[in-house]
Amino acid sequence: MIGSALLHRPRALAFLVACLVVGGSHAVGSAAGAPGLAPATPWITYVDSSVGRIAVHVSEPQAPRYADGAPVVVNVSGFFTPRRGFAFELDPNALGAVYVTYLWPGTADPRTGAASTGTFDFGGPECLSALRDVIRFATGETADVHGKRLHESTHRPVLYDIVGLYAFSHSGIAATNVLALYGTELTRVRFFGGRESPTVDPLYPLEPGHWDDAGALVDNPFYDPTGYTPTSIAIDYSTVYWSEGTNAPRSTWRAEPTTSARPSIRRWRERTSGPRRSSKRFS
Repeated sequence: MIGSALLHRPRALAFLVACLVVGGSHAVGSAAGAPGLAPATPWITYVDSSVGRIAVHVSEPQAPRYADGAPVVVNVSGFFTPRRGFAFELDPNALGAVYVTYLWPGTADPRTGAASTGTFDFGGPECLSALRDVIRFATGETADVHGKRLHESTHRPVLYDIVGLYAFSHSGIAATNVLALYGTELTRVRFFGGRESPTVDPLYPLEPGHWDDAGALVDNPFYDPTGYTPTSIAIDYSTVYWSEGTNAPRSTWRAEPTTSARPSIRRWRERTSGPRRSSKRFS
């Protein structure tokens, strides 16, 4: 859904569409703009946040998208996966935009050696505070550790009236959370573009569990964090069966605590009131 404010900013709306197109195609090329400009070398700076010193990577386009300057895109990084380092999802030359990415607190980029201080909490309050402060730098509201605002370090004019966030997949959760929590501090953000992002409540990943209406934590008994590794996912199919037709026997569920070191993780067993029509399991 496009906000009414964005409809009154045709360049920002057109640029949002361009971000989604470029993000989907991973296109590489030069944007239309002022000719004869040499490519600007990407640079790294740091932003002081309430949760630590955050590393910020800035890429500039060879030619700005518009004659009067370049829009700004902040790439919201993923936080579920073990991937580390600066995230690069868009080509600044294809967009003609200043492209800003960063390192979550407590993470480092092995290619450049840059690192952010603080504690990585998988998209929690620490990460969201860092993202807020990176966005404030990218929108020109605050300066970096050298006392310079974004436009004072770029080689291209910056269009602060066309600044937004881009997120792919689950990083959209961090994008919507930071806007929800700190929207009053991020008034220069004009758009958010998400590709395949689970940014509504029914689509939020809830593997560990959820909070009920009273605010109490409810563990998911099927979730076992030890089953997730960088190269594999262990899935317990013992409670999954194929139901052939609507007249399958009713089932009752009984929780049985395991001997696991994590008492909140339980193994559930299905007991039926009659013979199981089929024991074929999903695979």
